[in-house]
Amino acid sequence: MIITDVGSRSGTDLYELAKRKIWNVDSSLQWPDSCSQDQYPFAPSANLFIGFPPHDALPSCEKVKVAWQQHGVEISTLLCGETAALILAAQILVEIPNIRDRLFLGSQVFDEARHVEFFDRYLKETVRQPYEPGAAFSSFTEELISCKSIETRLMGCQLIIESLALAKLAQLKRDSQVPLLVSAITLILKDEARHVRFGVNYLHDVFDQLTPHERRRKTHYVIATLYRLVEDIRSYLVIGERYGWDNKALLNHLRRKRLSSPGLMHEAVRQLTVNLRAAGLDDTALKTLFRSA
Repeated sequence: MIITDVGSRSGTDLYELAKRKIWNVDSSLQWPDSCSQDQYPFAPSANLFIGFPPHDALPSCEKVKVAWQQHGVEISTLLCGETAALILAAQILVEIPNIRDRLFLGSQVFDEARHVEFFDRYLKETVRQPYEPGAAFSSFTEELISCKSIETRLMGCQLIIESLALAKLAQLKRDSQVPLLVSAITLILKDEARHVRFGVNYLHDVFDQLTPHERRRKTHYVIATLYRLVEDIRSYLVIGERYGWDNKALLNHLRRKRLSSPGLMHEAVRQLTVNLRAAGLDDTALKTLFRSA
């Protein structure tokens, strides 16, 4: 899902839209009484472990368990991102002086709280296997939350985290075989689209005041950070450790898998290209990355 109409609404318009689009985690979704893990949570094309000999030698039932563990890693990382976005949006709300922007950020805080509620409940009731998020993502969000620069926090939250979230959510929605998750992601993507619109609108005014050199530095920071986060695949190694698989061999397999199936990178790059352009930054370097991804 690529958001192409960013920058088309003011903070007031987005706030009014947010009020009309409020949904409830309990009543807007059909939560099953129980969820069986006998079937794969996603399509085979999304399975990172297919082709790794120790995995392929497992019985069918164990392969399904591995897939659910992969799903657990991915949902845990999304929960970490939504939690960071909740904290960052609340921080930014306090510091932005314009009442129009504060109203919208208030709605974003509520949106992010709802996303945290969903992924936390889904992880506990459906996946039932919480994991620690990847080290690179955890480190990035912790640094962002403690950063004193509101501009950097806005870039990190509204450009990097939201672009990556849109890409990952779109991928999960396409590949998922869990109806509950598909329904929730459909609603969450609409929320995220509003957050991105607000972010690029606000940042466009900020970046207009920078020199060309300063804008290039901002662009390179955003691109380098996004690339580092997408390429971090070490969080999946914990699954191999449970089966006694060789870490180095598994890491090499995951890297080859990422190179042969660069869907997430392509989604993230496409989304960030649109967002950078809308925010008034140069996306030339990102186009180069996209061609090489």
